[in-house]
Amino acid sequence: MRKYISTLAVSLPLSFVSHAAMAQVSYSDILADPDNVTLNQSYAFEQMDAGNPKGALAAIERVLTAEPANLPARLFRANVLMALGSDLQAEAELRALAILPLPQAQKTRVANMLERIRRRGQTFQSYANIALGFLDSDNVNNYPDSGNVTARGVENTYTTYDIEGNSFTTPLDDQALSANIALNSIYKTNSQVFDQIFFNLAHNNSSQGDTGYLDYKSNNLSGGMRFIVGAFFVQPYISYSDIENDLDSLGNLSITNYNLAINRKFGAKIDVGLSAAQSVRAYEGDKDSNDGDTLSYTLQGSYQVLPRMRVGLSANFQDVTGETNKDLTKEVMNYGGSVTIVPAGGHVLNLSYQSGASEHDNIYSASVGQNSDGKKREDDTIRYNASYSVSGANVSDMLSDMRFSLNYGYSETDSNFTDFINDKTTIGLSINYNKAF
Repeated sequence: MRKYISTLAVSLPLSFVSHAAMAQVSYSDILADPDNVTLNQSYAFEQMDAGNPKGALAAIERVLTAEPANLPARLFRANVLMALGSDLQAEAELRALAILPLPQAQKTRVANMLERIRRRGQTFQSYANIALGFLDSDNVNNYPDSGNVTARGVENTYTTYDIEGNSFTTPLDDQALSANIALNSIYKTNSQVFDQIFFNLAHNNSSQGDTGYLDYKSNNLSGGMRFIVGAFFVQPYISYSDIENDLDSLGNLSITNYNLAINRKFGAKIDVGLSAAQSVRAYEGDKDSNDGDTLSYTLQGSYQVLPRMRVGLSANFQDVTGETNKDLTKEVMNYGGSVTIVPAGGHVLNLSYQSGASEHDNIYSASVGQNSDGKKREDDTIRYNASYSVSGANVSDMLSDMRFSLNYGYSETDSNFTDFINDKTTIGLSINYNKAF
């Protein structure tokens, strides 16, 4: 057993790296040599990495039949059992491992897995998340005809604003630091009518920019519940945000969202959702002429085409109304697609594309461009986004509560108003720390 204890110190952290470099093991290989420990171990790693814990469990149990004292295999089996939801069996295995003289790194891993099982069994769960990041964004408008800046909008997008008398005479390129903290709580009711109630608090801050167009503060809270109606999950929830923009032209405001989301899974591969939302904007002071609301309807679905790949499609319609400022009244239609790839355990790559078209209802009045008077504004926008994140556990078990992310975004707007023709590139780096208690 001592050799397995020493082997455990290096085998598990390297397993996903080493087996990836080996030739893939097929099920026919296993049938041809079912008692081959090396083949079964490699096959178990591959099946777990591909999102098939049932296949991984069968293979790792063949390893343990041949080598019952193989500690790395026992710890891997506990991980597979947790993925299958068999927490009682996993806990029994982990507690048996915890009393052995394991290397410190693996003692930490066992303790972390036991803590995850404990949390999953709690009726009331809370998670704290802290994220620190760096943001670099340019803003290339159609200067010198344009007097506009594309800034963070009020509906989780970037919107081009007319800024009368502003001093921006060249394209912007700015950097900012972000710091976000959130507390998410879930109460499991064990009811057949609704299975959970949730409540979230968050504070977001972006600062240290030179121009101010990236800088803002927001306090957010939301709450709701999830109902079970036949095969559907129905989730009504309300959210409220108080936003303070550093750029005076954007003003300070509050946003209240009323949401209803309906989701259904068709097997393990297909997920379909439909949602409707009303967003109410309320500005402070002399910016209250921009008050209004948005009705939004979204249809989305995803399909797991490969064990490590899921594709998604979405369509979104928005009816935006300005109570006083009729230049804000418009209809927006967006279509999008995404691909999520898990190249290895703990690694996630996401690629997305969105195409949108907006039509304003009235003859636009606030334009400053020489070719922009006397017509209704129409915009066409495309957005590309790519993100790559990796779990801290891939670096060390001591970093299992952390995640490192790199994000890239590009947007381009074509408009019949020369003022609003622009493109923008954004790059972000972030470190997330997530702690359950």
